[in-house]
Amino acid sequence: MPALIATRRFIYGTRRLSADDSFEANNTDARILVAIGKARYATRAIITPPHNPARDEVVETPQNPQEAPKPVESTQATQPTEKPRRGRPPKSKVKD
Repeated sequence: MPALIATRRFIYGTRRLSADDSFEANNTDARILVAIGKARYATRAIITPPHNPARDEVVETPQNPQEAPKPVESTQATQPTEKPRRGRPPKSKVKD
């Protein structure tokens, strides 16, 4: 059941809610209340760890284009395989 916050006064179930009251509703009711603007989803603050530039990975790019790594060739066949035809077999090109 999603947590919601009321955006205006209204009655949900048996509760009288005013703006900024938090409550829970089932999935269907939550979608409808958010769609008509009576509530919004309650989001949690996401705390990220501080950025540590010492842990960043350093990628060196070659100055000379001849030193650049060569592209990896595909392991797949360059021409597609022929699929068997459906239905009647093709006529033979050899004439008797």
